[in-house]
Amino acid sequence: MIAIDHLVRKCPSEVAASMKTLYSTCSDSIAYDPNYSYDAEQNEEMEEDNEGWGSDFEEDDQQGDDDTAWKVRKSACRIINAIVLTCPGQMAEFGDKFLDCMKERFKERDQSVKIDILDSFQRMIRSQASQSAELDEDDE
Repeated sequence: MIAIDHLVRKCPSEVAASMKTLYSTCSDSIAYDPNYSYDAEQNEEMEEDNEGWGSDFEEDDQQGDDDTAWKVRKSACRIINAIVLTCPGQMAEFGDKFLDCMKERFKERDQSVKIDILDSFQRMIRSQASQSAELDEDDE
């Protein structure tokens, strides 16, 4: 993922042809969390079944230091930031797709990744707003 980030930053014109693949990679990577289920309905059902009994097994202890999936999600945010900075022309086609993908990740459990997601989301909105302003100025 770090290599993709560097390629996007150093060779934006070459990467522009692979934007569909980059979108697919980033959307899969930003949602990659094999150690956690974000399904709220499933979690509520489990809590109702175990209500009042407590737990002999702590989920937090299981995840511990072995959980490094957050690095994948954080790298996907960096790639999206690089695309926003170096390929603003591609945002017209893929901006909404990236925004939708990131909006789904507002439920992120890791705080550092959540901050990166919100930062990337903010950068994308600013980029699209500035492009819209430029288009409006060109029309006048």
